[in-house]
Amino acid sequence: GPRRTIVYNESYIPIALTKHPESFASTCEITWTEVYSEIDSAMRKAENSGQAVTMENQFFLIERQGSLEENYFHASFIPILASDGKTEGFYNSVLETSKAVISDRRTRTFLSLTTSPSLASFWHDIVKTFESNSSDIPLAVIYSIEQQHGGNMMCKYQASVGIDKDHPTLIRYGDLHTSAHGLIPYFRKAIAARGPLLLVDGEEITTGHVFEANHWRGFGVPSSRFIVLPLSAGEGVLGFMFWGLNPRRPHDEDSKQFVELLSRQLQSSLTSTVFLDQARLNQKKLETDLALAESRFKTMAELNPGGIFYISPRGEVLYGNNTCKSARHSHASQLTFFADYEMTGHKRNYKAVMSFMDVIHEDDRNLMEKEWLLLTVEHSQRNIELLLKKKVLLNGEWRHTRILASAVPEMDANGQLKSIMGTIIDVSEIKQAQEKAVELSGLQRQSRIEAEEAKAAQERHIDITSHEMRNPLSAILQSADSISTTITDYQTSKNQSISDLLDSTIESASIITLCAQQQNRILNDILTLSKLDSGLLPVAASLAQPEAIARDTLKMFEGELHSNGIEWNFVMEETYKQYKIDWVMIDPSRLSQVLINLMTNAIKFTRNVGHSITASIGATEKKPPSIAGQNIAWFPSKNSDAKRDLTLDSEWGKGQQVFLSFAIRDTGRGLSDEEKKKLFHRFSQASPRTHVEFGGSGLGLFISRELTELQGGEIGVASESGKGSTFAFYVKGRRASAPKITTAGPVPPQSSASTSSLASDQDPKGPRSCLSVLLVEDNLINQKVLRKQLVKHKYEVQVANHGKEAIEYLKTTNMWVGNDNGHRLDVVLMDLEMPVMDGLTCARMIRQLQKEGAITQHVPLIAVTANARREQIDETLEAGMDDVMTKPFKVSELLPKIERSRSLHNKLQGQATASKS
Repeated sequence: GPRRTIVYNESYIPIALTKHPESFASTCEITWTEVYSEIDSAMRKAENSGQAVTMENQFFLIERQGSLEENYFHASFIPILASDGKTEGFYNSVLETSKAVISDRRTRTFLSLTTSPSLASFWHDIVKTFESNSSDIPLAVIYSIEQQHGGNMMCKYQASVGIDKDHPTLIRYGDLHTSAHGLIPYFRKAIAARGPLLLVDGEEITTGHVFEANHWRGFGVPSSRFIVLPLSAGEGVLGFMFWGLNPRRPHDEDSKQFVELLSRQLQSSLTSTVFLDQARLNQKKLETDLALAESRFKTMAELNPGGIFYISPRGEVLYGNNTCKSARHSHASQLTFFADYEMTGHKRNYKAVMSFMDVIHEDDRNLMEKEWLLLTVEHSQRNIELLLKKKVLLNGEWRHTRILASAVPEMDANGQLKSIMGTIIDVSEIKQAQEKAVELSGLQRQSRIEAEEAKAAQERHIDITSHEMRNPLSAILQSADSISTTITDYQTSKNQSISDLLDSTIESASIITLCAQQQNRILNDILTLSKLDSGLLPVAASLAQPEAIARDTLKMFEGELHSNGIEWNFVMEETYKQYKIDWVMIDPSRLSQVLINLMTNAIKFTRNVGHSITASIGATEKKPPSIAGQNIAWFPSKNSDAKRDLTLDSEWGKGQQVFLSFAIRDTGRGLSDEEKKKLFHRFSQASPRTHVEFGGSGLGLFISRELTELQGGEIGVASESGKGSTFAFYVKGRRASAPKITTAGPVPPQSSASTSSLASDQDPKGPRSCLSVLLVEDNLINQKVLRKQLVKHKYEVQVANHGKEAIEYLKTTNMWVGNDNGHRLDVVLMDLEMPVMDGLTCARMIRQLQKEGAITQHVPLIAVTANARREQIDETLEAGMDDVMTKPFKVSELLPKIERSRSLHNKLQGQATASKS
């Protein structure tokens, strides 16, 4: 995903080292902070191209063992694509090649150490060789030993690299046995140690003091460990090398081996130089020294953890190391090059020209020929991945061996190609794992996406249904409480007229009725969904008149349409008249349920616009029918070919099959193309703000789709943003004869629901202080009911429809800076789910205005919300609310919270006044 969360297998743990286990399920940016830019660049490149990106021996400075270390990796990033084509993650295979790369670099250093023509040039030749390896040798200082006539051994500065030539530590001349200056005291310790002496910063040496203000090469940081090498030929010490080790690699066995082999090679080179200088005519001795140097190189090569090869410019295989003696008895992924040449299948001691090409697979021969020209003609270092003819058995599957080779040309003193040297690694198993991962990623990705989407949809549905249930419950509870208190007030007070009593009671009862209808629709949706999931929702044929069903169903909404100022009409299309539709066999209850759902949606999205709704009915003998003047996009019916045609059952009769079409056309806000894609799915609404602005559970259209498909039909929509919508559907039926005894037209099915009574608590007795309350609520019913209840309890109530209006009203109160004579405000009651500005945003803004001084007092805020889950309440309090009142509630439960919030305000205001005085 976008956060780059890391999930890995056990084999990745050696890569993570001390970062494990914290790195598991952590983000890539947190885990690999020190190298994230390189990793992020590779992932972005893979994401943009849609193809795998490979890093060949990529250098990284990674924090390991508490400090940054030099590391190299062969890594690939394979993008994992979602169904929409976007990259949702990466498969990352990693092979650490640090040892191979560093060993190769150190090998080149060894190979560069050759015998010098004279001892005088030997010291400078050493430093010149070390200049190319600033990583492993960031600092080197060479002193020679000269014996004076009096017997004193004097140290003479010869050459250095990685330190300024005029650095005070580099004294030019000093007595080996008595001088206390520069590096000479460490030379004496090396003689006493009879070999390479390790100096550790903070223990045997203080780097910051000895090399003060030095400009370090390589990684730009001081070495923390130093080696003092006595350089001898035979039994006598001829000089010393003071060597700073790689500050970005641990001094482990490989490092110690490097020190040992370099020491041996230096001793060998020095010995050869001395003997060459002393006995130029002794050719046999010279050949012996050269043979010794070659022997030591081979020893180093044999100990190398990677495979090493040596090829002549003519392509003859001159040498291959024995990292693994017999590949037949080792795992196929073990590092080797020529173990009896088993890895490549090349014959040992077979030195024909370009013989190595015989082991390359035909698919890669052209590639190898091009790479060989680059090595031998352009003399450039190459990293090559090759497929060989030889096969290995991997996880029960025979596969061609795949190797990763690094090769470098070796030049002689005249600039002519001397040989090709390099290392290889068997990456067959890694390639197999990559291919398997690519094959499985598609199914795994799709399953994970579907599971995550289903879980998220269920959670949204629970929250939305809870909110939709609690809002009308709260209004019902408060309206019932209002009826009770109104009657009680009438009984105890002789000033109230019977007319006022009846008006108030009728209004509360109407609100209860509307809220009960809203809850009944939600419960019907949930019940229908449950039956659909269980396969228990039958479609029963019944003799009915479609026009009468539609008219009777739509008549249920006359009151709601009138109260919202929406004009509406019912139209019979010409097709309905043309086919002379009268009595048909259909399921009236299922037909009514779909009409109710579509009509409810149309009113909901047209309510605040104040336009019109048109319902129409048509008929045809073809599927799908056309809707007059509309280009309906029908939602594809799932498994339509596998569904049984219910109209073939005997109970449907033998009349002609017909398709009845219905359309609900509104002039509301309309839908965008993106919103239309989300329609007719379970728990899905057009957009995340649909529930906040218009309510609903996200089930109505999904249920309508299921019901139309059960009746052999489909549902669809034609809509354009800002121009309204047309929702249409059709169902299948059969013509039938009119009944002999006519009865009233069928009525839509009514769901039975148990009734319950809620007894009101007695109102608190005694006088209550007159407080000024700002009620911020977008639901007009809840706003009206709660305001009425608060006014009855002697509160002064102002209302705002959303958070922005609340902020504007605050500017007119005595709490706003410089407005001491403004309206009095004591408490704010605020809903959370509101259009324009929601309650949480408004609360945060009010608290910020308090901090900035625009609001001069603490504003008591009480959230009045249907969001009742614990995490939702915690989020509300964190946003700045003083208290939370969850719906449904009685006013008698709200009043103590108002009083407590006001008391807290008075206390805080008193403390503020005292602190100022």
